[in-house]
Amino acid sequence: MDWHQIIGIGAGVIQIISIIPYVKDIFKGTTRPNIVSYFLWTVIQVIAIFAQFSAGASWSLFILIASTFNTSLIFILCLAGYGYKEYGLTDKICFVLAIITIIVWQITKQPLIVLALAIFADFLASVPTILKAYRDPKSEMVLSWFMTVVSATIAGFSTTKIDFANLIYPVYAFLTNGTITWLAFFGQRREARLKD
Repeated sequence: MDWHQIIGIGAGVIQIISIIPYVKDIFKGTTRPNIVSYFLWTVIQVIAIFAQFSAGASWSLFILIASTFNTSLIFILCLAGYGYKEYGLTDKICFVLAIITIIVWQITKQPLIVLALAIFADFLASVPTILKAYRDPKSEMVLSWFMTVVSATIAGFSTTKIDFANLIYPVYAFLTNGTITWLAFFGQRREARLKD
């Protein structure tokens, strides 16, 4: 086993572990995931795993597999009654656009195009959670999101090839999860200062 494998598996392990504090917070009623985001993330990531594999991705694929496990678990919890219950126009628009993107991407059947469209659809699925983290920062568990940023960073270093197929998801995951982490962390600090 070389260091790329160790780092790739390590990124996946961190990603899976990141779900533990998130789920604990869901059961406490503090963290409230957005069902629209988690449903779309699960569908998109399953397809992206196959696209990234077909495009020749290496050990960086482990973060995507682990992330899919996490989003599936959270989606199931949302179906069980946990999660964010307020859905506005933005959620609906993002849902429709993400579904359209998934359909277009299924028609193309080109792994790199599919991967790019998967990232775009994933971003659209992220918008409701990003907006929720801005509006209601306490509804997100900062530690879990930060752990996904660490996992994405490590996954980027696990690749054996420096190319689009191997680096796009870790870079995207770093930026998107970093945004949610930043919004939740500084939003919670701002709200705590306002209470004092």
